[in-house]
Amino acid sequence: MKRFKIDFSNVKIYPVDTEIYRISSPEEVLSCSIASIPGKIPGNIELDMQEAGMLPDLFFGTNILKLEDFELYDFWYEAEFSLNESFDRITFDGLDTLAEIWLNGKHIGVAENMFIPHSFAINGVFGQNNKLWVRIKSPVRYAVEKEYDTGIWGLSYNAESIHIRKAPHSFGWDICPRAMLGGIFKDVYLEKSNAIEIDDVYLHTLAVDYKGAHIRLSYDVRIPAKLYHKTHIEIEGVCQEAAFFAKEKVVFKHGTFNFLIPKDELLLWNPKGYGEQNLYSVTAKIKTNDGDVLAEKAFRFGVRTVSLDFDQQGEEKKFLLKVNGNPIMVKGTNWVPLDAFHSRDKERMAGALELLDDVGCNAVRCWGGNIYETEEFFDFCDEKGILIWQDFMMACNLYPSTDEFFSKLEVELKSVLKRIRKHPALTCYCGDNECDLGMFFNGINPADYKVTRDYLRTLTFRFDPFRPFIPSSPYFSGRALEKRDENMLAENHLWGPRNNFKSKFYVENKNVFISEIGYHGCPSEESIRKFIPKDSLWPWENDDWMVHQTVPGGGWTEEWNRNKLMAWQVRELFGTLPQSLSELCFRSQVSQAEALKFFVEFTRLNKWNKTGILWWNLLDCWPQFSDAVVDYYFDKKLAYDFLKAVQKPLCFMVEDAVDWNARCVIGNDGAKNYLGGTYEIFDGITLKPLKKGTFDSFANQNVTVCDLPVSKSVTSYFILKLTVDGEEFFNHYVNIGGPIDEAEYREFLKSYKKVQA
Repeated sequence: MKRFKIDFSNVKIYPVDTEIYRISSPEEVLSCSIASIPGKIPGNIELDMQEAGMLPDLFFGTNILKLEDFELYDFWYEAEFSLNESFDRITFDGLDTLAEIWLNGKHIGVAENMFIPHSFAINGVFGQNNKLWVRIKSPVRYAVEKEYDTGIWGLSYNAESIHIRKAPHSFGWDICPRAMLGGIFKDVYLEKSNAIEIDDVYLHTLAVDYKGAHIRLSYDVRIPAKLYHKTHIEIEGVCQEAAFFAKEKVVFKHGTFNFLIPKDELLLWNPKGYGEQNLYSVTAKIKTNDGDVLAEKAFRFGVRTVSLDFDQQGEEKKFLLKVNGNPIMVKGTNWVPLDAFHSRDKERMAGALELLDDVGCNAVRCWGGNIYETEEFFDFCDEKGILIWQDFMMACNLYPSTDEFFSKLEVELKSVLKRIRKHPALTCYCGDNECDLGMFFNGINPADYKVTRDYLRTLTFRFDPFRPFIPSSPYFSGRALEKRDENMLAENHLWGPRNNFKSKFYVENKNVFISEIGYHGCPSEESIRKFIPKDSLWPWENDDWMVHQTVPGGGWTEEWNRNKLMAWQVRELFGTLPQSLSELCFRSQVSQAEALKFFVEFTRLNKWNKTGILWWNLLDCWPQFSDAVVDYYFDKKLAYDFLKAVQKPLCFMVEDAVDWNARCVIGNDGAKNYLGGTYEIFDGITLKPLKKGTFDSFANQNVTVCDLPVSKSVTSYFILKLTVDGEEFFNHYVNIGGPIDEAEYREFLKSYKKVQA
């Protein structure tokens, strides 16, 4: 297939108030003499309105609330492009969301799903000079026309989202502003198909044994029926010095066959820390019996097996991920929108991926309130060995169990799964985010929910039967529902009171896998000054701070006052409420950093009673006060460096003391043995040596090396160092015996940096 990206010229956007105008065609737009503004493709309507002066800087102060004035508008794009060559189809990689398309005066199609590309035939309407019209309809007006049964619901501030396949976060979330207008947010292409094509080819590792890797090939080809039995498909892969080859006769447009990659030609793909990320460069070809190549397709393939031992029905809860038969201690983060306006995702992607790898994540959960990520994201995770947990895009709502909704999901999952299933980093699918949880708290049995228990399970089996499927996160089994006890869950989101990060809620929880957990931390003072007006910087109890915590619509109940929660968390650690902006910034970052560090260490220290943690979250999608460890401007909070230390495969940790002794443990979360190393413990203020010894650390195991005498009544600081195989690994431990003194903590940070230098 030939694909050509369109460069549009003279792009205009016509904002149409649907309360005043009932417009259904481009001719009517022009006849009404509605003023246009310059637009961009790709782009977001909100950003074009901001650039045109119709809206102020939407990320400053309370300006984001002004978008609500335009939620009943339709927006009409008018754009031109020229091309000498003819094409068969026009494809929009991203339409947000409810769209109608005209080309050269002809209505060529409609779209109702933000998550997938939309392609339309243009034969007979395509010329050298072309005019495109796209109508982006109001999602609120669309939602108003839908029926809402008792058995469906949305959150109080985003019920419009239930019927619409649009990113849930755009209706407003506690990490995202409400921004509904949408637009053409990805590139637009012209396409021309060849008479003979390989439409799809999918390789899967069935098993690896003493013979090698047993591989299954599934393919779809577009060839004339007269060529059945007269052609064959060849598959060839190369990785370093290893190679494989297989072929089979083509007897129909769809086919499957199994073949073996011999042991001596086999290089496995492994997660970060557990081996190399070997990727075969693969070429599939359709050839005639005489050897002529009729079509070919190139891609990459990683040989690996994956399994999820998941059980919460018995007395022993299980949630253990294995790759190539090896149990994986999962340490990672939740991936949320890169930007509140998705046309800017592309410019932010590389920086965000660099953070994901640099902070040491071996896994990432693609959260269900977002969009499905690009090939760049999946390719990067393949290359770096970062395992992907993929939510489907539903979150915190009870969605319709109707044929209409199911048909939307079928089109969506067919498109998404056939695109992403080739990636070895893709580990499991999850039906939604917290929909089971909402039913649990509202007295409904999630087992009766057809969307995830029936339909999504069936769809994932149709398009990718080889990966684990989890109905919801967290998933409520029958036993957990019967006991009305979240401790029965093998996997859970540990939010709770968010009080003292070493409270009983955290240290006595019985869940095996933690797929969300977070703690608030202020952005830097420099960052805050970019989005909070000068006269609202302090004190923080004002509308500007409230909007940026985030609060859809400008106000929530007292229990959702996250800024107050952040201040209380500071008081919990330092003994007093913050008295200035600089004090809040520093102290909240300390409390966040120590909390997230503790959560990861607590998980590692309880290996394999706990099998993984995905903390919330990496990067903000707009300027705000949040749990993210990197703010919108890519300014790292203190938690980033602390997490980077405790997510390394080798980590020296101290467990909170029982009586007057704290256990010192070296955790090894990887495939490498570290033998003949030395450990050292220093006083965190004076750098006086306190303990020293040698250690052997074996793959995927913890080892206790010594005890550290501490007093529970005195706050004390310790710096931990490992040296092995020419590498140095640093960590620290704070024995919290009372309120932390800020000056003393700052002295500790100086000493910690000095040792690492």
